[in-house]
Amino acid sequence: MAKKVVGYSEFNSKSGGLCRVVTVSEPYNERQKQKGAVGLKCEDIFLPSDCTLKVTEKDIGREVNIDYEISSGRAYVIGVAYASVK
Repeated sequence: MAKKVVGYSEFNSKSGGLCRVVTVSEPYNERQKQKGAVGLKCEDIFLPSDCTLKVTEKDIGREVNIDYEISSGRAYVIGVAYASVK
């Protein structure tokens, strides 16, 4: 299930690089609904420096798939891809 971009924020790191956090929403899954969840859940996802320019103001409301890689038991974002416009 694709997530929908609802916002993002930018800031400069201590080293001066641009950092971006994207906020996405998606419906709760069936297990969460059975436990009382209603509506949409939102999540803030820190994007690495090679992904920062891939989310802009024009992307608010677009569906996005975020690709992760697992390394040493942690998940890292390795890519951001938007759903095709029909």
